[in-house]
Amino acid sequence: MPAANLLVIFHIAFAALWLGAPLFIRSTLKQAEPHGAPAFRGAAAVAAKAATFTGAGAAGALLTGVGMIFLRYGGMKGLPVRFHVALGLVLVGCGVVFGLLRPAVGKVVAAAETGADAATLAPLYKKIAMGTGIGHLIWLVSLVLMYAN
Repeated sequence: MPAANLLVIFHIAFAALWLGAPLFIRSTLKQAEPHGAPAFRGAAAVAAKAATFTGAGAAGALLTGVGMIFLRYGGMKGLPVRFHVALGLVLVGCGVVFGLLRPAVGKVVAAAETGADAATLAPLYKKIAMGTGIGHLIWLVSLVLMYAN
């Protein structure tokens, strides 16, 4: 199998991880909250793993995408404009994952250890939902840009 095909497979797998991993973070936390501190700590640990996988998916999609740019197009010069836009959006998406989503989940994990109340968690849940939504919108627009002529 040529290296370019393998890179495409990894690119799609990382993109799927970026899309799928954050889907259950907020709902898992909210469902565990009424069941007490031990359940919430467990949910926070699961959320932290999901946020880590989300970051790995976003970074992996970015890196494999850049690899394909050089392998298939010979660099940025031969790249269609829509790919430049998609690459810029994916960079922004990585910023959202690493600058908004993962720190918010990290704060939830810290709050779970200290036994924070619902008022403390509500703004963090909003940040998690916002980071997930923005990431998914960027993912979708990038997909359309890469595959639409």
